[in-house]
This record gives sequence, structure tokens and C-alpha cells, in this order.
Amino acid sequence: MNFRGWGATLLVVFLWPSAALAQSELIRRNVQFEQLATMDGLPHPMVYAVEQDADGFIWIATQEVLGRFDGHEVTTFSHLRTDASTLTNDFVRSLFRDSRDRLWIGTEAGVDLWLGAADGFDRAPLEALPGSDALSSSVRAMAEEADGTLWFATAGSGLIQVDESQDVINDLPAVSRTS
Repeated sequence: MNFRGWGATLLVVFLWPSAALAQSELIRRNVQFEQLATMDGLPHPMVYAVEQDADGFIWIATQEVLGRFDGHEVTTFSHLRTDASTLTNDFVRSLFRDSRDRLWIGTEAGVDLWLGAADGFDRAPLEALPGSDALSSSVRAMAEEADGTLWFATAGSGLIQVDESQDVINDLPAVSRTS
């Protein structure tokens, strides 16, 4: 048996007991899982992200629409060109709840901010900041530092740092690969 075979064998030997312990812990706690499928109201089978907001709703980012699950049914949100309080784009790639309990939605056409049921979405939540046009490309991931600085990973503009307290947007230049 070569090294690769031994490595796989050791990996299975060490991971198998930990998986069994994790499963027994879930059983001990009586944790139950339910599946939400398209026939149950899931808006699209391709799910990119899931996030829970401060009110307990489960938000579901899909390839065709944004869904919000209240535990019983899914409400969908989509882009309407004639309504500025709707999503920038229907293809939702990422979701993020920041430390101020704001829900950020990363779409194929930029980042949106959920303002609540009465107000809908802000399609350009950072528009007042210089350099905000960098956030008009596909937002794939979002994160926040302890000091509140937000990070947006985009497909078109690279990594973008937003410091709202300083009204600053910085984009980090892509590192080119050289041989």
C-alpha cells in the first residue's frame, strides 16, 4: 500500500469515531432536521447561501429569487425594474447579517440592504461613499471585522473593504500570477 492509501486509511480511522460521536450528540439532544424542497415552497433548487435575521426568519439565496422562510411558508422577493425597493438582481449569491443586525444581500449586480417589510431593499446602500461603483459587480461573499469594517468579495472588482465610520471604500488590487 502506498502513502496515499495509508493516509486515506488513517483519515477514515480517525474521523469515523468523531462522526459517530457527533451523531450520538445530535440524537441525545433530540435534534431533528427537516428538508425544504421546491414542492414545499423553496423558490429554486440551487441554493447559494442561508442566513437567519434578527427576527428569526431564514433567508435563502437562490439562482432565481430570494426566499424568506418563516417556519411555515416561503415568501419570495425578486427584481422589478420599475420598483426601486426591490432587489438589484434575481440571482442572489450571498447573504450576511452584520453586527448591527442588518441583512446584506449579494447579487449578480451588486449589494442590497434589507430595510424591513415596509421599505423593501436599498439597491445602493453605500452609494454615498466614494468608490461605491466597485460594488456593482457580483458579490460572492461578505464578512465583518470586530471594529465594524465590512468586506465584500466580488467577481468583477476583487476584494472591497468598507469602513462606514470613516466613509471609506478601498478595493484591494488583484494579485497577478507570474510563472
